[in-house]
Amino acid sequence: MGEFEAILTGARVAGTPTFIPGITGPERNHTITTVMVNRRGRDNKEYSDSLTVHFWGKSANMAANYLSVGKQCNIRGRLQDYTSDTGQVRNGKRVLNRKVEVNAIRCELLADSMKEVQAAFDAGIIALKSAGRLDPNTQIALSDILPKKNSMIDFNPVLAAQTGTYGRAKVWSKDRGFWTPGVAAPVAAATAVPVDGSAAVIAAQAAEIAALKGQAVAANGAGADAGIGPF
Repeated sequence: MGEFEAILTGARVAGTPTFIPGITGPERNHTITTVMVNRRGRDNKEYSDSLTVHFWGKSANMAANYLSVGKQCNIRGRLQDYTSDTGQVRNGKRVLNRKVEVNAIRCELLADSMKEVQAAFDAGIIALKSAGRLDPNTQIALSDILPKKNSMIDFNPVLAAQTGTYGRAKVWSKDRGFWTPGVAAPVAAATAVPVDGSAAVIAAQAAEIAALKGQAVAANGAGADAGIGPF
């Protein structure tokens, strides 16, 4: 049986990721997020499509730590479709709802190249000194300005119970829904990972991407951030 591969170039994260801890161990950790991708139609106009992307195991931890709304990335994965019964009948036949999602294999974070960032920084320093807003003898390096990237952390159910989050992701489990800050952590590290496309989680993200739905997504990322492995 063949597989269909998806390559999403310049995808932009459109919904806060949701992290679902795996009951059988970290290899079943699961992160879900929604991305928007630009495409050009036959009328030569640009359109945006939204897709649900699933990350598993270590990739789920990476997605929870590093993906946030607006972050641009390249994603390679496998297409997977789900069919659900709408409960409606049309012309004597059940009406089924079919949706296509992506199981991510690799993800590459995008940003401006360091060469572009350095050039913009140098130009800004020169302008500040010329305007007298910065002492001409002041020496400032780009490394003094750029924030240091936080190291990736492993999932800690006790800490997640206090904050309701893991990295930049909201935490969800079947028995509790989205974790509420301050609620005691479960004895076991969460519940079974849903395998039905996690409709409840995806539905909860709908409100977050509604405001972005009609907006074009810029696809001008260049260079790569070394957080997640390249293609």
